[in-house]
Amino acid sequence: MRSAARPDTHPPAALRRARSRRTRLAGPLLAAGLLLAATGCGSDGDSGTRPGAAGASKGGTAGPEPAGASSTVGLKVCSLVDFQPLLETVQGKFSVAPKDIKPGYGSDPGGPQCPAQLARRDGRTDFTGQLHLSVVPYGSEKEASGSFDWRMAGVRKGQGVSVRNLDGAWAKGTLASGGSNSSRISYALLRDGSLLYKAQLTWQAISGTKDIGFTAADVDTRIVDLVKELYTAVNPGKGAADGS
Repeated sequence: MRSAARPDTHPPAALRRARSRRTRLAGPLLAAGLLLAATGCGSDGDSGTRPGAAGASKGGTAGPEPAGASSTVGLKVCSLVDFQPLLETVQGKFSVAPKDIKPGYGSDPGGPQCPAQLARRDGRTDFTGQLHLSVVPYGSEKEASGSFDWRMAGVRKGQGVSVRNLDGAWAKGTLASGGSNSSRISYALLRDGSLLYKAQLTWQAISGTKDIGFTAADVDTRIVDLVKELYTAVNPGKGAADGS
């Protein structure tokens, strides 16, 4: 009998074959992980569609079609907004370009989405940002309202996060903003009927925000503008109030 303190330096053939297989798989699995990150799958800091709500199952996959889904069929979120003011504000560019994701995928699988990643235009590494926009339908106003409250409760748990109301033609709107000196979130969420509209930027200023050339309030303004544009694009006859 071998001593338990003495490792076997010659593993059996089956174990050697398993290790070899894991080595061969490592490259493809790493590439798949990078692809998921690039498409916003769980990378934006928002837990997405409320578990058990219409449009997504508890496992995060597509479920029964919500009652409000007809207004989001074929919606291309990335084409509904103008990203240039945000890029100008942060003096940045897209390191991963905006890409539409259909319902059933991504970090908000209940509806169409648009994730992207930002970086400094001049190649500096003192700023990065993960942007995520979505329009999510629910089975009823009650379910949409419940998800709104659930999402905001989660965001409020972040460090130093404060909230303010966003007034407009929608039923309810909130901006949550805060974080540390080097890592912050700007999260704007609107609810109207059985639809939620979200614009979120989770961003990092490596050297802090003091000398980066823009303020957290500047970013908040741009994120609010983006969520308003989403709302107005889906509801062209309603318009939007100032939201201040």
